[in-house]
Amino acid sequence: MPSRFHFIGYELEHFISTYNCGHPPERMTERGAELAIADHFLKSVSREDVMEIGAVTPYYWPHRIKDICDPQDPHSLVNIRTSMLDISFSGKTVVSISTLEHIGNGEYGPVDPILNRLAFEQVFNQSPTFLITLPGGYFKAMDLYLMALDTEALNITKTVLVRGETGNDWRQLQAPTLDDLSYGQWADSLIVLSRNTLYDTNVAASADEPERSDTLKTINKAIHAAKIGQLAETVYKEGDVPPDVEICLAGIAG
Repeated sequence: MPSRFHFIGYELEHFISTYNCGHPPERMTERGAELAIADHFLKSVSREDVMEIGAVTPYYWPHRIKDICDPQDPHSLVNIRTSMLDISFSGKTVVSISTLEHIGNGEYGPVDPILNRLAFEQVFNQSPTFLITLPGGYFKAMDLYLMALDTEALNITKTVLVRGETGNDWRQLQAPTLDDLSYGQWADSLIVLSRNTLYDTNVAASADEPERSDTLKTINKAIHAAKIGQLAETVYKEGDVPPDVEICLAGIAG
C-alpha cells in the first residue's frame, strides 16, 4: 500500500503510530493522513502563536503546541479547559484535528448544528492562519454547511481527500460533492480547511487586513444560507431529510 499521498501539490508521507493510527500495509485510520498534513503545516508557522482546538497532538507530539483548548480531554498538557466559543483566536494560528465535528452533533449535549456553525465562524472570523481537518460523512449537517462555503469570500482553501480501493491511498478530489463524503469504521473522506500561504489558492490574509463590514457579513451569510438550502434540495428527497439537517435548515431559515 502507498506510504505517501499528495496534498495540494505536496507529496507527504503517512504518519505512523501505534496509538489510534496504524501501520501499513494494514488499513490505517485517517490519523495517518491528518497528522502528516498537520506536521507539514506546523513546520511552516511559529510555535509561539499556535493554539490547538481539541487535544490530539499531545498524544503524538507532546509539548509541540503549548496552548491546547479542550474542556473534555483529561490529558495533562491541556491548559485551556473551557469552550472554544468563550476564547479569542485573534492573532493565533489555530490547529484542529478531527474535533469540530463533535460540536453540536449530540455527543456532548443536544443536537445543535447552529452551535457547530458558530464554532467554525469563530475561527474563520478571528484566526489569520489555521488548519482544520474533519472526517467527511460523520455529521451530515456539518458536511452540508462546509460544502456550501464561499471559500473565496472567506479566504479559505477547502480540500477533500478520499480513500482509494487499497485503503491508505488517499487522493484529492478536484470537484467534490456531498456524495463523496462517507464514514465507515473510520473516515473514508477528509475535509481540510486552511488559511495559510503554503496551501491557499486564494489571496493570503494579512494580520492588519480590515474587517469586513457588518453589511457585507450579513450578505455573505444570506448567500451561504441560500446555497445550503439549494444543496439540501438536490441531495435529499422530501421526507428523507436527516434530523440534524432539518435542524440546520430551520436555523438558517430563522
